[in-house]
Amino acid sequence: QLVVFKQRADLTAGSSLSLIASHAENYNQRKGDYDISAEDNGYFINTVDTENSALELRLHYKTALLKTVSGLYYSEDKLRGTSSSVDLPYTISGLRLRAAADLAADRNATTKAVYSEADIHLGSRWTLTLGARYEENQADNHSALTVTGAQLMDPVAGSTVPADFSAVLKPILDSDNTAPSGDAVFLPKVAISLDITDQLSGYFTRSQGYRAGSVDFVSEGESPSYGPEYTNNYDLGLKFQQGSWFVQASIFRIDYEDMQIGVRVDASNFRTDNAGEARSQGAELEFRGELGAGFSVFGGIGYVDTAFIEYEDDGVDYAGNHFPNAPRNTANLVVRYENSRGLYADLSWSHSDGSFTDRENSDRLRADSRDLFGARLGYQGEQMGVELYGQNITDKFYITDRFNSPSLGIDAAYVGDPREVGARLSYRF
Repeated sequence: QLVVFKQRADLTAGSSLSLIASHAENYNQRKGDYDISAEDNGYFINTVDTENSALELRLHYKTALLKTVSGLYYSEDKLRGTSSSVDLPYTISGLRLRAAADLAADRNATTKAVYSEADIHLGSRWTLTLGARYEENQADNHSALTVTGAQLMDPVAGSTVPADFSAVLKPILDSDNTAPSGDAVFLPKVAISLDITDQLSGYFTRSQGYRAGSVDFVSEGESPSYGPEYTNNYDLGLKFQQGSWFVQASIFRIDYEDMQIGVRVDASNFRTDNAGEARSQGAELEFRGELGAGFSVFGGIGYVDTAFIEYEDDGVDYAGNHFPNAPRNTANLVVRYENSRGLYADLSWSHSDGSFTDRENSDRLRADSRDLFGARLGYQGEQMGVELYGQNITDKFYITDRFNSPSLGIDAAYVGDPREVGARLSYRF
């Protein structure tokens, strides 16, 4: 559920005030095999209930030489999550048990920010952009694990003895943890752009990015916290615009400090590490334009090279390794037809190189490269619309993630969506 309220008031000929209020609620429940194996090693039911409320006030001001926006932002986020494990094998003091437990996690967070950005025209062709954002984040985090049942397993038959042994596990596994987290950050931005000709312009941007720290919810011991992530971002590019055609090319570099890295704990769970330093650099090209007779095209290509510069965990040095799930080359292309009677059709292609799925860069755990094709054919009137569509129409089989654990006897592969064809009907009122 999502509700958004927007209100705008013109104060003077060059200034206006905007108010944006929103409230969103989301509920999700998922049942799955605990260890993704053929064996009967239990299952889980995960439930996540989130709620977000946000309020933003923006002041816009514009003259012939200056264009600014300034604002105040406040939001509240509430999360309630539970994970129920059922019939999970567990060994303690030589006893083999099937256990059931509930993990509950709560997070209440607030974000406060003040920001401003201004475009300053320096003559007829130069524009200087200055911006800044100050943000504070605070969160109360709580997690608790409760063993709800345990039965002794017959080591020969594999069946369970109908008696409750949860009293054996509760003193070891039951936990109740509270961990606050919070940080504050100041993020500046500076950019300069030059109109080289009426169609061609160049720009350079230097900005700082940030992602708040938090706490990982775990089933044993204290909930480990991880710190915020900071980035220094650099972009250098060219833009070309003539008629319906637009082309933009850029090179970029991102320097990370305390980068947040998801480290797989088991087949279904991750914890978060802070890498010391890392970097990402590459180039991008995007374009769009009309071909005539109702046809148009848009697409892009991207190249990115990633590397940990300073990152050590449990005595293992990951410096020089690439980021997980970071394909080096990507591309996409869409050809579209549309006429004045409301008929339209398009063909799409996307490509992604294979990539490592773990910080160790294990060759046996690589995701596959893939070329995916899609198509749409439809009609859109003033109110009624109908569309036939196809995704992954060649039914390409490709692996998106892998997980291997010799201790658990698991060698799992996660695969991409198969071919999907369908129809959509829409009505506007």
